Amino acid sequence: MPNDRPTTMIGVTSGFGRLTFDPDTGSVEVEGLGSLDVGVSVNGSRLRHVRTETSIESPLMGRIVQHLAGDGATARLCWDAHTTENLHLYASVRAESALAVERVELPRVVLEDAADAAVDRADASGVLLGSSAAIGVAVKKYPWLASWNDVGAHGHRTLADSVLVAGSDGDSLAVTTAFPVELSAGQTLEAAVFLRRGEADSDDFRAALRHEVRYDHRDEVRYIPEGEFAEQRVWEIEDRWLGPPITEGALHRPYDQLITRPLGLNVLARRRFTWSNEDFSLWRLTGKEHYRDSGIKKAFALIDTQNRHGGWYEGVEFMNLPPEHHHMYDTYISGMFLLDAYDATGYDGFLQAAERAVGFWVSNPPPANGHVEVAEGAWWYRWGGYINEFGYTDERCVLNTHSGATAFLAMYAERTGDPDARRGAEAGLAAMRWGLERGIQRGDGQFLYCLSQIDPTLERPGDPPYIRLDLVPQIEDVYTVASSYRLMMALRSIPDPVITAAIGRALDYWWVGHRAGTVYTYRAYSAIAFGVAAGEIDLRYAMALPEILRDREQFTSMQRGLSSFIAPHGLPMPYVRARGRPGRFVEPIFVRRRRGEYLFALVNTEQPMRNIPIEVGLPTGVSLRGASLIDPAGTPIEEVPASWAPGGERTAIVGVEELQEFAVVVVRLELDEPDA
Repeated sequence: MPNDRPTTMIGVTSGFGRLTFDPDTGSVEVEGLGSLDVGVSVNGSRLRHVRTETSIESPLMGRIVQHLAGDGATARLCWDAHTTENLHLYASVRAESALAVERVELPRVVLEDAADAAVDRADASGVLLGSSAAIGVAVKKYPWLASWNDVGAHGHRTLADSVLVAGSDGDSLAVTTAFPVELSAGQTLEAAVFLRRGEADSDDFRAALRHEVRYDHRDEVRYIPEGEFAEQRVWEIEDRWLGPPITEGALHRPYDQLITRPLGLNVLARRRFTWSNEDFSLWRLTGKEHYRDSGIKKAFALIDTQNRHGGWYEGVEFMNLPPEHHHMYDTYISGMFLLDAYDATGYDGFLQAAERAVGFWVSNPPPANGHVEVAEGAWWYRWGGYINEFGYTDERCVLNTHSGATAFLAMYAERTGDPDARRGAEAGLAAMRWGLERGIQRGDGQFLYCLSQIDPTLERPGDPPYIRLDLVPQIEDVYTVASSYRLMMALRSIPDPVITAAIGRALDYWWVGHRAGTVYTYRAYSAIAFGVAAGEIDLRYAMALPEILRDREQFTSMQRGLSSFIAPHGLPMPYVRARGRPGRFVEPIFVRRRRGEYLFALVNTEQPMRNIPIEVGLPTGVSLRGASLIDPAGTPIEEVPASWAPGGERTAIVGVEELQEFAVVVVRLELDEPDA
């Protein structure tokens, strides 16, 4: 999406159409559509255009920001143009002094030849009908009032009475509020919409708009609770996502404090994975382009917020943490997300940012302080690190960060063959063996959370009090599962029988405790971990999946394997689902993908089913050669041939004769695919 400026104009090519911005007047022309008038007004007065700037120029996304001003207020109108058909607009009004807002339009969209405007209240969307073209307007974020400081936003609230309204002349749609709002100096009022264009009399256009907007797809209802779906209308700001407040285990943190996390990760605030790092898998499952758009926006936010060391700083300074504190959770998850974005788009900028993150972990301190050498060739990756006047200071060494960093380094090495990343992953696994020798795993199989729990001399001043005071209940159990999953991602390319055996003991411990009701985990780690363990360690781990999925909070789109957080690199992933009525109850769980085969578990979460058709969507160049069913509880475990038949272009239908309630069967697909 390169920009070009033949004179003073700014041109952006996108899936919505070619946009031409006049930086002097603020006018915008859309090729084949004409003038597109988008403005922001306060109390009936439209804010005037001041200047236009280009903040992102790439083949993948272009961002144009228009600066506006009026009496007592300034504003920013951000245009995000993607290769998809969605054009995202983010409007933000800032009060320069105390301001009483009787009415605001955030923004107002005008189509010059439109004669009719219709609003769908249920979907918070509307359509502007022109003589030959139409524009759909979908509310992406309702008006949101916030105060700001040097850390983030506070005192924030969504104005729930906000509505999308049509202009009396039928040529406009505007996001506005139903009641007056009082702003003090420095407060902002923000909202966002996205636009789609089509032919005025096209039913396909209206259907595509409804599909993008509505929360009614079975995959969304299944994988995103309605409250989490609504959060995307809260946490997004112009150039990134904000994370929700984290209060568990940090009682000194103000409850209304937002954390400026570039991915919007819900670190301890949710029991499950959320849309925050599921964007690309949700896009693949639902076909909704706005998920892909949000993933790309977050990836560019990561590039923008990556520090000079290749990592990311903690967004909020804990009372016991100094400025410029490296937050390693953000750093390894950010690296993984960049790889996910790279796999989805092929954009080299994301891979280059991931390469800088590799340098953060593997370089000798200084500059990054990402690891400590616990033995020759064994590196333990730290939870955090920071700079003070005396130089670099050691920080806590916890298992979840270490396993996550090790997985990221192995994943990067898979994609690039980079020797430094490979060496870093091997050093991380060596440190894990070192930790096992010293008691990081208890006799019952539980992993401990922090190295200081096995050796008090390893304790650092920054070690969190919840290690001793249990302010985060059962954190060892949470990361027994989470760390097992992350380590298995590294073991795919760097096998280690000692660590594999330890993971088996850890999952056995957790499963016994889960059945007894004495352990738990959050963010659906258990469904992912036991599914992958069935493919990598022992197929019998699939027997745990029906019990795990009794808890709807354990559902995540990632368990379908359509994400780089789960799927092995370089192998095209078939898309599988139960068709018809069984699709409401039968859940596919990723087990294993290797060259020539794909294993997934079918879990029946409800009533008995017979004659279940499983649709297999085959990637380009891949064909189905055979299918079989495996009962993971069998003695011995055997494969039974399954019936299958072509179902259409690049699809096949595999038949499963019967599946009782809360039962599981593993399906093995034999694939013909081109050589790598």
